[in-house]
Parts: sequence; C-alpha cells; structure tokens
Amino acid sequence: MDSSQLDIELYTKIKETFKIILKKEDTDILFDESDIENNISEITNIINEDHNFILIKKYEESNLLNINNKYYNLIPSNIKANLKFLNFYDKIEYLNKKTWYLKVLKPIYGNIFNVSQETTNVYRFSYNGIVTDITKIEYDRFLYYTHYVYKLQQLRNLNRELNINQDFCIVFDDDKVAHDLYRDMYENFKGIIDDFSNDSEDFSDDID
Repeated sequence: MDSSQLDIELYTKIKETFKIILKKEDTDILFDESDIENNISEITNIINEDHNFILIKKYEESNLLNINNKYYNLIPSNIKANLKFLNFYDKIEYLNKKTWYLKVLKPIYGNIFNVSQETTNVYRFSYNGIVTDITKIEYDRFLYYTHYVYKLQQLRNLNRELNINQDFCIVFDDDKVAHDLYRDMYENFKGIIDDFSNDSEDFSDDID
C-alpha cells in the first residue's frame, strides 16, 4: 500500500471511529481556550481511553505584494518571472532595484507596489498524533457533532441528578443520509432482487 492509499484509508477509518467514540457515554470533551501564541483560535479535545481526537482551527497571516496595474505592463517580463523564485522581502528589494526608473511616474500613477496582509483559516483534525488538513465544511460538521454530544452529556448529568431515566439514540446527519440512501436503493431495486431470488429458486429446482 503506497502512502496516498494509506492516508486515504487512515482518514476514512479515523472519521468513522470518531463518530463511534463520540457516542460512548464515558467520552471526555474539552473545549480549550484560544492560543494566540500558536495562532490557534479554537481547539477541541475528544478523549476516550486510547483514542485522542483534536479539532484545531488555526489562522495564518501572510504578506502580499501587489503591483500597481498601471505599472504592470511597463515592467519587463524577465523581472516579473524572477519574482516567482524570491521570498517576500527579497521581492521588495528586487523590485526597488530593478524598477528605479519608474519612480518618475509616481506623481502620476502612485506607488509601483503596495503591501497588504491576509489572514486565512486552516482546519486540522488530529488522531493520536496523526494530523490531517480538512475543509471548513468537514471541520464545522465534526464540531457540530461534538457540541451536540456534549449537550447530551450535560442532559444525562442533569437527569442523573434528578433521578430521571431517559434513553438517547445518537444519529448523526451523514449516518441518516447513508441509511436513507441504502433504503432508497433497496426500494428501487427490490423488484430486480426479488426476480433474481425467484430465478435462483427455479435454477435450484432444475438442478434437482
């Protein structure tokens, strides 16, 4: 099994195990505070015996170099091509050095380039030290499930204190979708399956 196949299989089984662990009553769910030092805005731990899942939402800040469109066609192609191979600060130094002659146009066109800052969110899912990048949709779904189960845990605690017996059946959205899909498939192909079953019985009679 190559690395890409291993990653796919791991992630698929981690997701399924995550939902199984969430449904266990003795699972601990911890919502930790943000960690500004490590650019973490949200972190959630889901722990049960040897299983430790972590949902992480981080933000990354990056500087962007924007060349003024009015100058873009005046800059030689080789200079623009060389920018691709330079880091951010080297790009600034390189542009200042190679486009000095364009500064005479600054009163008319403004600055040759400007610097802006961009903040992007990164979503990660960790299982026992195995970290995977996930989409915002996946992160939001996992976090929603976690909050849902946490509320049920608190309701169990309250019921226990009030001596109330109440059973819960946890069904996640994608579990329900899969169940409905299989049910619809069976309904659509039921006639074919039944015909095949009858044909098989006739075939057995022919053999006898």
